[in-house]
Amino acid sequence: MANSRSSAIGTTMKEVFARPQTEVIRKYGEVNLTVRDLSRFRGERWLNGECVEAHMILYVDRYAPKTTAVASSFLWGSLESNGAETTLKRMAKPLEKFTQKSVVLVPMALSVEQHWVLAAVYLKERRIVMYDSNISSDRKKEGKMIAELFEKA
Repeated sequence: MANSRSSAIGTTMKEVFARPQTEVIRKYGEVNLTVRDLSRFRGERWLNGECVEAHMILYVDRYAPKTTAVASSFLWGSLESNGAETTLKRMAKPLEKFTQKSVVLVPMALSVEQHWVLAAVYLKERRIVMYDSNISSDRKKEGKMIAELFEKA
């Protein structure tokens, strides 16, 4: 029985991956997961922003929907490239929804290191915690940039 179930799941995934790469499989919040995004879970490929953000939305919706929000995975890229002022102008409306929450999770794709880091912004406490599996890294610069954005928001 287990073998027939395994082959049924495998066949289903084969059918999904045979679809056009740009086809939207599922929408999570503002994130559209495509066949191309799901294919990143096969083999040794890097996860993209859509995969990371969709996973975080699923987690927050299940465990902390009233207190926690997930920022766009593109927020960090905009902040790093354009600074807080420009990012705030471009993303003022999306950032408004965070004011009702206690915690904002900010996924950060660090392009130079090709590494994901998570910033947890505790709004009421005015505190930022950086979660990074690379223990040797000092994330003060990134933390200051996130703090500047949320102070101006």
